Amino acid sequence: MRKMGTFETRMQGVLTAVKEAKEHLKNVQQAFDDYKANNESVTGSEDELLEIERELGLAQDALPDTDIPAEGTGETGTGEGETDGGEG
Repeated sequence: MRKMGTFETRMQGVLTAVKEAKEHLKNVQQAFDDYKANNESVTGSEDELLEIERELGLAQDALPDTDIPAEGTGETGTGEGETDGGEG
């Protein structure tokens, strides 16, 4: 019996989730920057604001690079003949 979904399909799902997370973090960073720029009386100390900025940067850096070769490039198998290790 063949497992549901191929490795490539699962990896595409992971890459899509990573891209969405990167986009969300970029939006959060932009909102934070806009808020700071438009609010002279930001509550919280400068240290707290720097810590938020640092954590946003760390979160963005932690996400893997999603620039991968286009589909159909690279060496992949056909999936033919793959089994779960048993017959009958």
